[in-house]
Amino acid sequence: MRTEKDLRRFLSSKAPRMLFIMGVVTALLLLIALGVVGLLLGSIFWLYALLVWLMTMPRTSKTMKQLRQSGQMEQVLRDFSGGKPCAGGKVYLGSTYIIGKGFGFVCRYDELVWLYRFVTRFFFFPIASTAMAGVRGEKKPRNLCPIPPGKKGEEAMLAIAQEMAPHNPQVLFGYSAENHLVFHQMAASGRK
Repeated sequence: MRTEKDLRRFLSSKAPRMLFIMGVVTALLLLIALGVVGLLLGSIFWLYALLVWLMTMPRTSKTMKQLRQSGQMEQVLRDFSGGKPCAGGKVYLGSTYIIGKGFGFVCRYDELVWLYRFVTRFFFFPIASTAMAGVRGEKKPRNLCPIPPGKKGEEAMLAIAQEMAPHNPQVLFGYSAENHLVFHQMAASGRK
C-alpha cells in the first residue's frame, strides 16, 4: 500500500521546482556572462519561478491536512493504491475518490459536478491543457491534472470521462455556456 509521502509526491507538481532550479542556474549563468546586469535579469526570472513554486505548494499541504483532519486519509490511500490509473497515470480513479496529479486535487465522486478541458493559448497556438473539475460547494472549478494539448489531450479527457461516468452519472462533461451556468448556480445557492 502506498504511503502519505507517495500521495504528497503525486499531488505536488514538479514544474515549479524545475522552474526554480532553472531560475537559479539562469541567474548564475547570466552573472558569469554579463556581470551585474545579468544578475539582475536572472534574479527576475528566479523570483518569478520562486513565486510560482510558493503558490502551488500550499494547495498540496492544505489537501493533505484536510484529509488527515477529516479522517479520510486511509480511504484515499486505499483508492490511490488500488485505483485505476487514467490519462497516462495523471489521474487515479478509486472506489470513492478521484485523485489528480500535480495540483493537490482529491475529491469524492459524489461531490464532482463538472469536468472539462481548459486550453491555454499563446497567439492562438495551444501551449498547455488542463483537466478542470467543478466541485460541489466551491465557487470556481479547480485544476484536476495537466493533460497534453491537441488530440492527445482530447483522448485523455475522453478516457477520464468514460472511466468517471459509472461512478457519478450526473457529472456535466465538456465546457458549454449551459454547464457553466448550472455550475455557478449551484455555487451561488451554496448547495452541498
